[in-house]
Amino acid sequence: VDIKNVNVNLAEGTLTAKGKLKDYLKAQQFVFDGQMDGVLVERLIDQTNLPAKAQGQIKGNFHVLGAGFAPEALKQSLHGNGHVEMVEGKLVGRNILKLIVDALSMIPQAQEKIDQNLPQQYKDILKSPDTVLNKVTADMTLQGDTIVVKPVEVEAQGFLMQGSSEVNFEQ
Repeated sequence: VDIKNVNVNLAEGTLTAKGKLKDYLKAQQFVFDGQMDGVLVERLIDQTNLPAKAQGQIKGNFHVLGAGFAPEALKQSLHGNGHVEMVEGKLVGRNILKLIVDALSMIPQAQEKIDQNLPQQYKDILKSPDTVLNKVTADMTLQGDTIVVKPVEVEAQGFLMQGSSEVNFEQ
């Protein structure tokens, strides 16, 4: 069975997928490719109790395949990969560069050196209550009941962070 153009509205953006389902009565093998665009992170994730709020649009693509529709079958067969990025990103209520500079000020004479040598553009950034996220990207791999996100890269005004994460659906 060919499944063409499944469109879902998601957090004011769109999720589009197409795929194939083979032997749906027995083996239930499936493969799907999809894209998302314009998904608002602030509408996707409940951030009510967080000290800072993320804003931005998520776009990306994914490829998923597996066999079986029962949860136990999916744990064994489900796998795929994807890439997401956030555009026009912002962390509202938290200036990460300021947190870093404030932490460095514990070092003797560091604050004085920073004040003397920091370019004006970064001094201006330190005055903002928010962090503008110039680039946020993540590659993901799905294997059974585990998603591995590696690498995650966050580039903002004055710094770059990289990391990875693993999430198990059982947690």
